[in-house]
Amino acid sequence: MPQFATKVVLYVTHRFFGRIFGTNPGSILAENAAADRVLVFLEPDYPHIKLQVPGGTVDVGEDVAVAARRELAEETGLDAIASVTLLGVRDYVFIYKGVTCRHARHHFHVTLAADPPARWRHWEQHSSLGLGPIQFDLFWMDLQQAERELGFGFQMMLPDLAARLAERREV
Repeated sequence: MPQFATKVVLYVTHRFFGRIFGTNPGSILAENAAADRVLVFLEPDYPHIKLQVPGGTVDVGEDVAVAARRELAEETGLDAIASVTLLGVRDYVFIYKGVTCRHARHHFHVTLAADPPARWRHWEQHSSLGLGPIQFDLFWMDLQQAERELGFGFQMMLPDLAARLAERREV
């Protein structure tokens, strides 16, 4: 893993209407309600890896907004994008195998142009770590739960995302 990398972090949201389910079967939030959800995933082949949101490495010379769209397709299989909006850039510093690493993370809010499935499996073919196909179990989670459960610093811009979504509902 390089000591420095430019990354994109994708907060894909969708407003669900009707019966809204949590991550556990039968955990209905409300009947005939609406709620914004953020797309998250687990890696079934690596159960020790924490909950994440889609994202990845920006290629040398690649525009970060182009990288955001590419990573969304690679990690989720979704390509019907309505909008990609930069929320902000934050550094994420961590220790990996005894080495201090820094990711300059460009956090984007992504909305979709088509209704997504509630849950699906997708295989990323091109891991930045050079691993073979990685299986992702993708599903939707409310923002408060995601803020508590996301790992690797992915929750850092969720308050900004929540404010943006609230602002959009008021308009």
